[in-house]
Amino acid sequence: MKKQISYILLVFTTIISLNKVNGQNVDIKSYTDTNEIVIGGQTDLHLEVTAPADKTIIWPILKDTLNKQIEIISKSNIDTIKSGQDNLYTLRQNLKITSFTDGEHNIPELKFGIKEANDSTIYYALSNPAFIRTTSIQVDTTKQFKPIVGYIKQGITVQMIVPYVLLGILIIAIIIATIIYIRRRKNQKPIFTPKPKEIIPADKLAIKLLEELRLKKLWQQEMFKEYYSELTEIIRDYIENRFEVQALEQTTEEIIGNLQGHKINDQAMEKLSFTLKKADLVKFAKLKPTALENDRCLEDLLDFVRETPIIKIEEDVKKEINDENIKEEK
Repeated sequence: MKKQISYILLVFTTIISLNKVNGQNVDIKSYTDTNEIVIGGQTDLHLEVTAPADKTIIWPILKDTLNKQIEIISKSNIDTIKSGQDNLYTLRQNLKITSFTDGEHNIPELKFGIKEANDSTIYYALSNPAFIRTTSIQVDTTKQFKPIVGYIKQGITVQMIVPYVLLGILIIAIIIATIIYIRRRKNQKPIFTPKPKEIIPADKLAIKLLEELRLKKLWQQEMFKEYYSELTEIIRDYIENRFEVQALEQTTEEIIGNLQGHKINDQAMEKLSFTLKKADLVKFAKLKPTALENDRCLEDLLDFVRETPIIKIEEDVKKEINDENIKEEK
């Protein structure tokens, strides 16, 4: 019988939810998803206001409770939705509510303000009343009470073992590191031996740098001075490392003169001399060489490096010594 009465009240509140106030044509709806919850349960209270576009709605200020029995858990934002008619719009907000008191509780009427576009007067309208019924959980008192269950032991799992395994690995690593440290200190050895730096032979390094210079395409961008400056720096550095000649600090004539004492064939020396002199004209006389000359200078230096590797120089020296020994024997 109580459920039937509750259903009739719910239908009645829904029917009167369209609230016409002072001829303002403002519709206010207030309804819940369900009118019956258990103690501590939750339901949504929906607030909807539909009004003409020329009216401003002043929303009620909602705190943490609607009354002593009903609490507000959370509030959504107030969404604005355009209605099917151009001159109407709808405002919506959802309140999640609960109650921890057993019994039937009325949801109070909420007061909405209505203001005309060209009128400072504020009219007020109330939402329709609603209610929720809170029921407690039924307990069968005819059955015997069961004792409180104690802690249940959980079996060993992988999650339980992993921390101990990691701790064991860490301890072993610390012990090994300590042993290595003590031994190296005892033998006066460094704790960490740095990886030896790879030494690239001078001729291979020079060829690598010359090929990288070719890919930069500096002279194609009319950067002639930069091109020849880098070109001569590479070959001067090569000569300094290969022949122990201070080529970086010497002029072209001094470099050519100091290389005369080394066993370098005339063709290679001619290519080196041509490129160094051409570079001097570009850097100091602002000469603009042709594309053919630019390519030739780089190729000449590559040929010079290939003709003067350290192995070839040593072989020539050994050959010369052998020839002198043979002559002395004769």
